[in-house]
Amino acid sequence: MKAADPEWQNRPVEFRVLGPLEITHKGRSVAPTAAKDRAFLGELLAHPGRPISTGHLADHLWPGRPPSDPVNAVQVRASRLRTLLRSISDAETARRVLRTRSGGYEFDLCHATSDLVRFEAAAFGGTTREALRSGLALWRGLPFGDVPRTPCVEMQVARIEELRLSVLEAYADRCLEEHDVPASLVAELAGQAARNPLREPLHQRLINVLHLAGRSAEALTCYERLRTTLADELGTDPQPELRRLHREILAGPAWEEVSLTAAGTAASPAAPETPRPRFGRLDAAVLTCLAAFLLAGIGWFSTRGPESPAPGARPVPGDRSRFDADVTMPGGTSVRVGERFVKTWRLTNVGTVAWRDRFLARQESAEASGGCPSELTTRVPDTGPGQTVDVSVAVTASDTPGRCEVQWRMVDANGYLYLPQQNGVFLDVHVIP
Repeated sequence: MKAADPEWQNRPVEFRVLGPLEITHKGRSVAPTAAKDRAFLGELLAHPGRPISTGHLADHLWPGRPPSDPVNAVQVRASRLRTLLRSISDAETARRVLRTRSGGYEFDLCHATSDLVRFEAAAFGGTTREALRSGLALWRGLPFGDVPRTPCVEMQVARIEELRLSVLEAYADRCLEEHDVPASLVAELAGQAARNPLREPLHQRLINVLHLAGRSAEALTCYERLRTTLADELGTDPQPELRRLHREILAGPAWEEVSLTAAGTAASPAAPETPRPRFGRLDAAVLTCLAAFLLAGIGWFSTRGPESPAPGARPVPGDRSRFDADVTMPGGTSVRVGERFVKTWRLTNVGTVAWRDRFLARQESAEASGGCPSELTTRVPDTGPGQTVDVSVAVTASDTPGRCEVQWRMVDANGYLYLPQQNGVFLDVHVIP
């Protein structure tokens, strides 16, 4: 048992499942040692707050080999668990936590909690970097790590491991937004990427973190490993966002580099040596002419925005966006040569900063992206925190068959880039005869 810790004095009994099983109460800790005891406890914890029948418990504790008296066998496990609870609390607490129900048993969540409950609170209710980090800090290893696997436990493990990855990705996004990447984040992303070789969003964040930290060679190695794995396992290429990020890394240094910090303290971003243009490879004069031609020749385009971008970025603390859906023309849609269509994206302002006077700016010229001319910018309607908005741009399919792949990113009226750590939105269509 662990020595008393004042921090735990007023907390209820807590069952810890984000690692090996453990029970704590008022600073004291115990764990079941017998495999069947761990299986009994694990099965109950996989159904928190729900009565579990004796028959269900017997079937899962002794699959295919039921004891001669299954009711008595399950009662023995319940008695052993209550004895364990009494060793760190008292008889009344043990009785309240593990209640006998008609034909079964139930954990009473009014008198007990779990690290899983606290993690889910951080996952579903946490909006800050600190809340997400505190949720991830609850993990001590593989969930239900020493519990014999049953179908119910397996389902619970798969669910919470998926939730953990989502929280880790959200935490990485917050760190990138704040330009403060703890050294531990790189190791955590790398470890999870190795265990999830086909999860592209996870690899994208690892590549982004490495690149922005000045470790572009490692970022390129990670991308190549992912590309090879996807080709070998699924016969597919990385998603457009990842391919775009790969090309940006090959093109040169990031707009800024983020220093890795051991304790997560803010690091001052380094100024870029060579600012990178945000509207493709055309110089300002050619870009202005192209804008004038498009605006004069295609009168039905949406509201006009900045015509010539200024290099650089405009990160704003608390500014965050979330891509929700391709409302029209999802990736891989086929269009006819010369066909006119409207591409619409749905975005949500998930930050704390209102969007005012913003635009989506095309990042490649028609020549560089396989054709499909469009207006260079389209206005983003003013959007407050928590609001969702649809943003549209009119496009004409190229004159020759092929693939059109175009990226738009959010800018201000002068062409300075908002949300530099995010990859924007994409048009990806196949032009057919």
